[in-house]
Amino acid sequence: MSFSNLRGSSLLYILNKEGVPSVNVGTIVNVTPPFMAFGQRPELVVDLTVKVDDKQGQFFKVPANAEVNEYENNGVKTPYVLATSRDAINAEVNRLRQQAVGIINSVDHNRQVIAACDEMLKQLNPEFAEKQRQEQEISDLRKQLSEQQAQMAVQQSQMDELIALLKGGKETPKEEKPPKNK
Repeated sequence: MSFSNLRGSSLLYILNKEGVPSVNVGTIVNVTPPFMAFGQRPELVVDLTVKVDDKQGQFFKVPANAEVNEYENNGVKTPYVLATSRDAINAEVNRLRQQAVGIINSVDHNRQVIAACDEMLKQLNPEFAEKQRQEQEISDLRKQLSEQQAQMAVQQSQMDELIALLKGGKETPKEEKPPKNK
């Protein structure tokens, strides 16, 4: 069913692709008669008034003969996809899902592309190679410094125990002295 065939109480499916996608089902409150909209290409459009939950909103200049529309407001894309049927919105949700799966599946390939580009830049640009080498060297030095600090802390603790042992006879600082009875 096209947007121009919607009537009061018809359902309108609204996919919001902003952030985490969601689908709302609205009820048509009003549909204007089709009228000609002049823009890049003249076309028949309708204005829709929709109620979702307790809120009412409008979608302007929706293509009259379409069943699905990626809604634009004054030529600016919005995150909304409008559909006149459950099947049509299901197809849009599946398309959005397939896009996300495609992106996830391409992560390893894109990591390889980044590594290959880094290698090419090193070959073509000695300054880039030197900067990469310096960054790696700084990272390695920070790691070594952190490891040495940890080793020094362990050694300091061991020295403190040894000093306490030498000062206090045979007892270590970790042992408690038995209470003296008088």
